Amino acid sequence: MKAIIRITGALPVLAILLTIAECSPSPEQTRTRSAGTTMPARVSPPLASLGESAEGIYDSAKTSDWKKADDALATLKKSAQELSGQTSISQPNRTNLEGEIAKIQSGLQAHDSLTTMKHANQVTRFAALRSAEFHPKVPSEIALLDYYGRELQIWSTAKNFGNLQTTRLDMEQTWHEVRPSVVQHGGQSAAANFDELLKKLENAKTPNDYMSESSAILDEVDKLEKVFTP
Repeated sequence: MKAIIRITGALPVLAILLTIAECSPSPEQTRTRSAGTTMPARVSPPLASLGESAEGIYDSAKTSDWKKADDALATLKKSAQELSGQTSISQPNRTNLEGEIAKIQSGLQAHDSLTTMKHANQVTRFAALRSAEFHPKVPSEIALLDYYGRELQIWSTAKNFGNLQTTRLDMEQTWHEVRPSVVQHGGQSAAANFDELLKKLENAKTPNDYMSESSAILDEVDKLEKVFTP
């Protein structure tokens, strides 16, 4: 098993954010804890809102719905402000998260879909990793699979085959770690379906191939979430 998760797309800001956070668990700690037997707790409302708003920005930028994206950004900023007041958030985390939000805002102002999507998706990753501290009912790995599905769309659009391959490998590793929990919760059928999708992804030869599979993967991740919230 690999000891670290690769961070796709040469986005050093969030890489620093995640490696220097004093209170954030490593990706390995995240997965071990969220897949364990610890009783789940309620994820911090600002953190949950941060992830949801970032995903909303991604979806809106993808369809060039700039008004809706602007509204989601306002919610994102409010959530980030509330989150920054928590003592577990270090100053480097606050500073770098603010930098990511600034890049999202710049992308929105320029009506630059790809830039906005890239940085909004990185915020969803940040939220997913930090949510592991709460041992959520839906494992944080499921949110990471959602993140990787969106990364496939981003790098397909950018025609970056190298990042697509890296994303696929990271997704496979994450799935390998959370799959037992999916099966334990009665999701044998959903697990088998996701296995098949990953096999198809292994055969992808072009960015268009990856793009054609990304929507099915994101749809299946929604079904994986329902395994834990029937």
